[in-house]
Amino acid sequence: MRVFPRAVAVAAAVGLALLGVLLLAVCVGDYPLPIDRVLHAVFGGTGGQTYIVREFRLPRALVGALAGAALATAGAIFQSLTRNDLASPDILGVESGAGFAAVILIAFGIGGTLSVTGMALLGAVTATLVVYVLAYHRGLLGMRMILVGIGVNAVIASATTYVLMLADLHDAQMAHNWLLGSFNDRRWEHVLSLGVPVAILLPPALLQARRLRMLTLGDDVSRSLGLRVEPARFGLVAVAVLLAAVTVSIVGPVGFVALVAPHIARRLTGRPGGALFTSALVGALLAVAADLAGRTLFGAVEMPVGVITAFAGGPWLIYLLIRPGRKES
Repeated sequence: MRVFPRAVAVAAAVGLALLGVLLLAVCVGDYPLPIDRVLHAVFGGTGGQTYIVREFRLPRALVGALAGAALATAGAIFQSLTRNDLASPDILGVESGAGFAAVILIAFGIGGTLSVTGMALLGAVTATLVVYVLAYHRGLLGMRMILVGIGVNAVIASATTYVLMLADLHDAQMAHNWLLGSFNDRRWEHVLSLGVPVAILLPPALLQARRLRMLTLGDDVSRSLGLRVEPARFGLVAVAVLLAAVTVSIVGPVGFVALVAPHIARRLTGRPGGALFTSALVGALLAVAADLAGRTLFGAVEMPVGVITAFAGGPWLIYLLIRPGRKES
């Protein structure tokens, strides 16, 4: 397997930055803790400070890192498969599908947390299948898939608003809070619920990086290189959808991480393909940093991470649409 020194150096640098931000996220809070106390708490301390670190701050930071890595990997796969910079789970219907399904349960007080998670996962997968089927016509064109995704998103957004209107005020507020996306109040069970699927799905995605690079060359070229295009594409789409769906089902919709992180990874590594591993690291870094910003920059008010990522990612989307030299599809 060929090794690219620049990509390795970038991945190492981003990984170190991620560790630093994770440590800072655990140190900062209503009761700031010095680094030595945090390390002592993580590696065997006792007492109230250890409880705060182990039961509240560390699980939250780890959930953020896992969510960011999963979303960024899904975004990198979608952008490579469609050969379009705008492709991401939040644009292709994954997040809106999960949100609509979860809102139905939350708004009408049906089931508990596990039911909401399962329903959100089902909604995300269903919405993506609808987009895939409607966009497929003698192959899968990137722009067609994005346009269909935008249309499906619009329909789902309208349906979600209608459901919120039918719910009582308290349940509607709970559903609205879930739709903002947040790492708040995440515990070790959430780390496990997200970590296990990511640990299962991420390695196959990384091992398929070569096939992903082949698919970016186009279907005809990929076939000439001996690749079975449709099974390879469907397998990668399935991995990307499951990564995004599981993440959204646990933390809610966190927009723009999947859109922005792959772009940053490609620019840093200079690699035109998916840059999957670096994308995962960048996504984890962005998610944890955004959550840290939401906790510290607004005084006593804590901003959900989804609000921070939308505020930062919106200008990036505008830039992608108006940047000079952008190819029209």
